[in-house]
Amino acid sequence: MFRNRLQALSSLSLLLAVAGGATSAEAATTGTVTVLFKNTGVGKFGPSDQVYVYADADFNSYDKTLYGPTTTVGPGQTFTVQFSGLYVWSGFQGIYRFEVRYPDTTSTTATVISGLKFTGTGNWYVSSLGVTSYNPGAAYSLPIANQAPPAPTLTYCYADYPDRTTMLYTAWSLPPRPTDFDRIVLERAPAGSSTWTVIKTFAYWGASYNSDPGRAPGSTYQYRVALYDRYDAGSYSNVKQCTTQTGDSDQDGYVSTNYGGDDCNDNDASIHPGATETPEDGIDQDCDGSDLPAVVDSDGDGIADNVDNCPAVPNADQADTDQDGVGDACA
Repeated sequence: MFRNRLQALSSLSLLLAVAGGATSAEAATTGTVTVLFKNTGVGKFGPSDQVYVYADADFNSYDKTLYGPTTTVGPGQTFTVQFSGLYVWSGFQGIYRFEVRYPDTTSTTATVISGLKFTGTGNWYVSSLGVTSYNPGAAYSLPIANQAPPAPTLTYCYADYPDRTTMLYTAWSLPPRPTDFDRIVLERAPAGSSTWTVIKTFAYWGASYNSDPGRAPGSTYQYRVALYDRYDAGSYSNVKQCTTQTGDSDQDGYVSTNYGGDDCNDNDASIHPGATETPEDGIDQDCDGSDLPAVVDSDGDGIADNVDNCPAVPNADQADTDQDGVGDACA
């Protein structure tokens, strides 16, 4: 009976030893694991963009998640994410793959590298070379790329009511809303110029038109619309040109006084500087500031009283021998 008890204790001890050894092997963890990334797309990854990096193991309890980067990373720049305490490969579990998720236009998870085994408890680097105990450098960084949103289409551009001499109207259509939408931007440039000015930013989805006042009469401008995502990557629409009216609505060749000209009535082509004045009709046809008074010819000689040198006596020849300003007929 003693021998049987001794054998049973020996078997229990052996079982505990084996179990303890397996638990110890499974529980072994690494030091730091530095994952190298490079921004190979457009736009800028930043601390507020919620880039999730997953260390996804074949044993769920081994998984870990981190966020990165901690500073803004532009196109072509690199950044790292540093895990600690990832599990060492035990010979049958502890194989990792690294995945990245961020709210791009497709909002998908990308597997950037897989089949990784950490074979010791030291510090490791993960790059396109796989797992190394040394830093292979930025040239081997794993690529992640943000894609620019689809472009809008500028559909209309024309002089706008109520003042077509100084206001231009633009309208555009939008693609399906990107999951990472940030803003819509309308830009303007003089005709033929490549220097664009932001004239309005729309922070809400669905903006599709704008009236742009304060333009110069008879001037041509070009417009475009940009759609930006949260990473500051933008896609531009086509460019359209439109021209304000000249300020000569009645097309008589004279610009309205409202726009720096001298046409006192730009709605009537018969009224402008130099036009023939009709006496006492209540209209200032020649824009000199007053109506022409009626013609009075008291003596009926065809010479108006206001210029007749002898208004009471007919003297169509206006003879004035002594040049005293009074006609000979009145002497």
